Amino acid sequence: MVENFSASMIMMINTAMVGSLGRLAAATVGVNASPMWLLNSIPMGLCVGSTVMVARFIGAREPEKASNVANQTVGGIFVLSLIISLLLFFVMADRVPALLNADPIIMDSAVQYLRILSLSIVPNFIGFACSAMLRGSGNTKTPMFAGLMTNIIIVSLNFMLIFEPLDINIGQIAFTIPRAGLGVYGAAISTVIAQTVFGTFLLSKLCGGKQKIKVDLRRIFKLNWETLRPVIKVGLPALGERLIISFGQTMYQSTVNALGAAASSAHYIALQIESMAFMPANAIGIAATTLVGQNLGAKNKEAAQGYANTTLLFGFCLGLFCFIMLFFLPGPLMSLFIPDAEIISSGASVLRIIAPVEPFFCLLIVINGILRGGGDTRFALIAGLAGMWGIRLGSAYIFVNILQLGLPGAWIAMAADIFTRFAIMFFRYRRKKWLYTGEI
Repeated sequence: MVENFSASMIMMINTAMVGSLGRLAAATVGVNASPMWLLNSIPMGLCVGSTVMVARFIGAREPEKASNVANQTVGGIFVLSLIISLLLFFVMADRVPALLNADPIIMDSAVQYLRILSLSIVPNFIGFACSAMLRGSGNTKTPMFAGLMTNIIIVSLNFMLIFEPLDINIGQIAFTIPRAGLGVYGAAISTVIAQTVFGTFLLSKLCGGKQKIKVDLRRIFKLNWETLRPVIKVGLPALGERLIISFGQTMYQSTVNALGAAASSAHYIALQIESMAFMPANAIGIAATTLVGQNLGAKNKEAAQGYANTTLLFGFCLGLFCFIMLFFLPGPLMSLFIPDAEIISSGASVLRIIAPVEPFFCLLIVINGILRGGGDTRFALIAGLAGMWGIRLGSAYIFVNILQLGLPGAWIAMAADIFTRFAIMFFRYRRKKWLYTGEI
């Protein structure tokens, strides 16, 4: 929870730093947010299988098998991330902003920003994988420390790289703090450096031998189908779900971008504020995956059900808190990130639209974590198809382009998608099939 809350806070600080440069800078970052979410969904989805299997093997007191999973995961993620990084840098960076209907005025800066971010993909993917497996083993403190360290690095480097040199006068003493003045490019460079530290640090922890699981770099490219089979069986549906959701979000972002730089800026900043809900809920979902997975690995279904009930209660309480914040304080929250009155008003209106579904969103995330712990990942893919592609994208097109409701129409579509996915996943949870998956 501390790690995810700090991640939420750092995204907000980062957004405020970029937002202080104006709506065009915020739009540049916002346009590239959805393709980066899409890319990050790849390790997030694939490593669900690794998290679940590590938790199962640790619960069954078989750490050697858990370490085998870690070796296979790191090797596969490294190869995949290297391919994606090279493709994005040399081929796709010039094309993605145009495909997302980026405003022509920010096109060049969006391309360069994305090209710089492509350099962070390899260490970021490896960091994701290592975090997932450490959590599956029951160690959430090391990923928390890594996250806090990364956040401090980003904020410090942003201060030095984004803004122009700062002149300070104290009485008769005058001096200048040298800063690079790179604008949004400075924010991208900060991210690359911080993510490199993040991935390197977590990999070194797994290689150090003091964890319940250990990575041996000499064995990461030695494929073992017996180890990979259950990881892929659980991970592929989760990857499919993440890709469905993230690719849908990219298409959805394209609809918003067509409304212009002001709408894109308001949308991006409002999403960062809304992350106060789903980032901490993700932490509860991770706890649910680990605790349910370990107890099912230990053949203790009663304890697994008890942890599921407890995490759901935490998720619902968190959702209620977020509803109150987003519905009653949207204007003050928006004003923390950008001084533009038009964007503050636009963002506040859409935050009020999404606020009533936040309790359901938090419950959806926790239920997803519970089902993953039980190895039941296929139904989330169905829910993603129904909600994102069956509800959100079609509704957004109708509300924005036909009914001319603008940005509020797009967020009404988002709310409908979230509630649809919650209803489907809650039905699946109540059937309790996740308690009886047996051997994966």
